[in-house]
Amino acid sequence: MKTKKSIYSLSFLIPLVIVTAYFIFRGFAPFGSSSVLTVDLGQQYVDFYAFFKNALTSDPSSILYSFQKALGGNMIGTWSYYLMSPLNLLLLLFPVKALPSVIGIITILKYALAGLTCSIFLTNRFSDKSFSVVSFSTSYALMGWMVANQLNLLWIDAVILLPLIFLGLEALIANGKSKLFIGTMAAMLMINYYMAYMIALFSTIYVILYSIPLASNFVDYLKRIGHYVIHFLISALLSAWITIPTFMSLLNSKVAYSTNELKFKFEYNPLLMIGKFINGAFDFKQMPNGTPNLFVASLVIFTFLYFFVSKQFPKQDKIIGLIVTAFFVISMCFNPLDILWHAFQLPVWYSYRFSYIFSFWMIFIGFRAYQTIRTDRLREIPMAISSILIIVGLLYIFANIKKFEYMNSGTFIFGVVYVTATIALIVIANSNRSSKLIQIGMLILVGGEMSLNLVNSLNSISYLSASEYANFATITNDASKMLNKQDSSFFRVNETFQRSKNDALTGNYNGGSNFSSTLENNVSKFYGNIGNPNGDAFVVYTNPTLFTDALLGFKYSLSENPFASRAEQEIFKSITNLNTTRPELEAYSLIDRSKYLDVYENPAALPIIFKSELSNNPPKYRDADPLQYQNDLAKQLGVRGQLFTQVNPKNYVANNTNPINKFDNAILSKKSLLKPATISAKIHVKAHSSLYMELSEQAPLKDISITADGVAIHQFKPYKHPVVVNIANTSTQSKDVSITISTTKQNIWLSSMRFYQLNKPILLNWVNRVKSDAGNVKQHSSTQLTANFKSKNSKQIITSIPYEQGWSATIDGKPVKIHKWANTFIYLNNPKHGQKVAFTYHPQGMVLGVILTGITILGLIGGHFIFKRNRRY
Repeated sequence: MKTKKSIYSLSFLIPLVIVTAYFIFRGFAPFGSSSVLTVDLGQQYVDFYAFFKNALTSDPSSILYSFQKALGGNMIGTWSYYLMSPLNLLLLLFPVKALPSVIGIITILKYALAGLTCSIFLTNRFSDKSFSVVSFSTSYALMGWMVANQLNLLWIDAVILLPLIFLGLEALIANGKSKLFIGTMAAMLMINYYMAYMIALFSTIYVILYSIPLASNFVDYLKRIGHYVIHFLISALLSAWITIPTFMSLLNSKVAYSTNELKFKFEYNPLLMIGKFINGAFDFKQMPNGTPNLFVASLVIFTFLYFFVSKQFPKQDKIIGLIVTAFFVISMCFNPLDILWHAFQLPVWYSYRFSYIFSFWMIFIGFRAYQTIRTDRLREIPMAISSILIIVGLLYIFANIKKFEYMNSGTFIFGVVYVTATIALIVIANSNRSSKLIQIGMLILVGGEMSLNLVNSLNSISYLSASEYANFATITNDASKMLNKQDSSFFRVNETFQRSKNDALTGNYNGGSNFSSTLENNVSKFYGNIGNPNGDAFVVYTNPTLFTDALLGFKYSLSENPFASRAEQEIFKSITNLNTTRPELEAYSLIDRSKYLDVYENPAALPIIFKSELSNNPPKYRDADPLQYQNDLAKQLGVRGQLFTQVNPKNYVANNTNPINKFDNAILSKKSLLKPATISAKIHVKAHSSLYMELSEQAPLKDISITADGVAIHQFKPYKHPVVVNIANTSTQSKDVSITISTTKQNIWLSSMRFYQLNKPILLNWVNRVKSDAGNVKQHSSTQLTANFKSKNSKQIITSIPYEQGWSATIDGKPVKIHKWANTFIYLNNPKHGQKVAFTYHPQGMVLGVILTGITILGLIGGHFIFKRNRRY
C-alpha cells in the first residue's frame, strides 16, 4: 500500500528529474557552459541576487537602504518583491561569480517543490494516495505558466505555496482550523506581496462563493465570511513588519508614477486562449504581450470539462465552479479585470501573471472529477461531450493555425496525439479500475507530455553563457575591491560600458544606474531633467557631465582598457555594451589599469555632504533642455558665471543631400538613391572646455550615424527625454571639432539637436570654494552618515542623498527638519552655525509594522495557552 511519503517523494522527484535532464541536455550551469539567465533573470534579477549575498555577508544595513540603488534608495520594497524566497539562502554558500550555477539549482528545486506541495494538497484534500496524485502534481509543477515564467524566479514561490494556502483555506471554511492558512498566507505576504495579492483575491472570491452552500442562513454566511476576514487579517498582521514599510516605499516609487486608464474592452479574441493548451505554446514574442500561459496535461483538460457536463457532481458545485471559471476566463481578456488582478498596475511584459491560479483551479476541479471516474465509473454521455468539446477546440486551432505564431504543425499533431491517448487510457482504465499499470501508464503519459512542452517552450529562447556573467562579476568586483582598499571615504562610480542597468549590485559599488520596480520616482525625474535616460522603473547614468559628476560625488570612472590584448578586448566586448566614449575622461587622472579596465579619479568630485549657499530659485526643466536645467541647478548652488553656453556649428558641407545651415530640426533629402548622404560642420571649442550635444528623444539614431572628429558617438537606448552626450574635450588649447552626420535613408528629420560647451574654470572655482569649507564625512553604514565641519557659518548643509522621509538629521546632536532641493535631494538649514551633522535612516512604517507583528505573535501565543487551559477544565 502506497504511503503519503512515497507519493510526496515521487511528486518531488519526477519534476526534479525531468527538469534536471533538460538542463543537462541544454548544458545549463552547473551542468555546462550555458545558463538559465535570459531576459530579466539575466539583466536584472541576477544582480539582485549578488546584492543579496553582499548585503547578508558584508553590509547588513544595506538591507534597509543602499547607495547601490541608483543614487540611493529604500531597499525594503526590493527585498519583499525580489529577494525573500527562503531558497535564496543557497546563494550564501557560493561566490558571486557562481551565481548562474546556483540559480540553475534553485530553479530545479522550485519546480520540484511545486510538485511536492500540489501532491500534499491533493492527498490531504481528497484522501487519495494513488499514482493519479503524482500525475496531477506533475502537471502542476510543469504547467505552461511555470515554464514560461521560469525566468521570473521571484514569482515561483507563489506556485509552491498556493496549494498549501488553498488546503488551509478549505480547512478554515470546512471546520474552522486556521493554523495552516494563517501560516502559509503570512509566508506568502512576506515572500512576495505582489503574488500574495493575487492569491488573496482568489481566496476571497472562493470563500464568498463556496460559503453559500455551507451556510444555514444569511447570518451564518456573514459569520463565515467574517471568520475568513479575521484570519486573513491575522496573516497580514504577522507579515506587517515587512508589508507596511513596503507599502510606504511603493508610495514613493511604483504607485507614484503608474497611471492606468481603464478601458472597457476585450484585449483580444478570447478564443485565442485555446491555442495555449497545445504543448510548446510559447516563444519569445509571447513574453511582452502574449495570451495567458495555460498549458496543462490533456488529462487535466478532459477531467476539468467532464466535471461540468457530468451528473455525478452536485449542481450547485458546478454552478459555483462555472462562475469562478468564467471570472477567470473573462479576467484573462477583459481590461478592467486584468488590471484588478495586477493590483491596478497594468503589467509591462509578462501579461496575465495570475493565470497560474487558473491552472491550479483546473487541476483542483479535474482531480475531483478523475477521482470520481476511478471510484465510480466513467459515464458515456459526459465523456462524449467532453471529447467533442476538445475536438471542437482542436478544429478551431487547426482552422486558424496561422494566427498562432508560436505553434507549428508538429506541436499541433503532438497535441492531438496526447489528448487522444489520454482519453483512450481513461476509457481503458474505466474497465479495469484497479490496475496499477494503467495508473503508471497515465503518469508516464502525463510526464512525457509535460516534458515535451518544457523542451519545446524553452528551446525557443536564447540564454547567456555562464562565463559571460562570471567574467563580468570578476572584473567589476576586482575594481571595486581595489577602490575600497585605497579609499575609505564615500564615493560613487560610473562606467562608460554596461552589462545591465544593475551592474553596481554585482560589482558591489555605489553606482548611478538601477532597474527596479521599486525605483524612487523623484530620482527618475531628476535623471530625465539632467539629460540621462530614465523610465518608470529604471535610470542609467550613461550621460554625465563634468558638473553632474562633481555634484553627485562620482569620484571614479571605469572605462575599457584601450591597450588590452585583442583576446581581452573580445571578451570584454562580448559581455558589455559601450554607452559612451566620453572624451572628457582626459580631465581625470588615470590611477589604475588592469587587463580589462582603466580606472579614472575625478579630483572635482564633492563629498556626499557639503556646505553651500542655496538660493531660493529652484531649477526648472523647460524647453526640453537638460543643460539649461543644469545651468539653473548650478546657479542655485552658488556657481558664479554661466557654466554651460550654447555654441553653433559653422562651415556646413553637404554631400549627396540638400544644403543646411544648422543641424537643429534639419531635414536631409538624398539626391542619389545609391549613395549615403552626409552633412559635416565644425564647432570651435574654447580651451579648458568640454563639448556636449543634446539629442532629442525623437532623434533617428537607428537611421543615422554621428561622428565627432571621426569617432562614432554611442548612446544608450531607449530614452524618453533629451539626453546630453559628451563629444569633445579641450585642455590648454582651443580647437575645432568636426561633426559629421550620415544616413542611407532617402529623407530624414534630425529633430532637435543643440551643442553646449562647459567652462571648466567656472566649475573648478565653485568646487574649490565648496571644498575649502568641506568637513570630514564618514559613512558608518548604509543607514548612517556623519560630517564634521571645521568652519562655523550659516551655509546650508547640502547632500546628494535622495530625499525620503525615512531620513532624519541632527546638527550638534539636536534634531532638525530635512528639506528638499531640486525636488530630489536632502538639505538642512543651519542658522546656528552647527558643525556636527548626522543622518540616520529608518524605513517609514517599519517600527509600526514590527510592533503590529509583535503584538499579533504575543496575542496568538497568549490565545493558545488560554485555549489549552480552558480545555483542561
